[in-house]
Amino acid sequence: MIFNGKNYELWQKAIRTVLKSKNKLGFIEGTLTKPTPKGEDFSELNAWEMVNSMICSWIINVIDPKLHTSVAYAETAYEMWENLRKRYAIANTLRSINSRLTLQLVNKVALRSWIFIQN
Repeated sequence: MIFNGKNYELWQKAIRTVLKSKNKLGFIEGTLTKPTPKGEDFSELNAWEMVNSMICSWIINVIDPKLHTSVAYAETAYEMWENLRKRYAIANTLRSINSRLTLQLVNKVALRSWIFIQN
């Protein structure tokens, strides 16, 4: 599934499911943060950076190329995810609310028309 700027809710659900199945959800939730090297041992940091890069790549590959510039400069998967969430979750929520309000208005007009016809 490719995120096109309009299908955020469905897209983010699919991505979260995939990342959860790979035990990588913490990278986009911000709970698996970049570790600090312990002395000369960079193995934990290197492993974290490798997985973070992999997730960033996954995210880039499942969004429309027109949206790449909005996340291309993020350094972490969490930053990418938050950028997309802040930009699109609210817009899609408002779009959904607008659709529901439009449907309610259509239903009211239809009901009034039906009542008018009945009288």
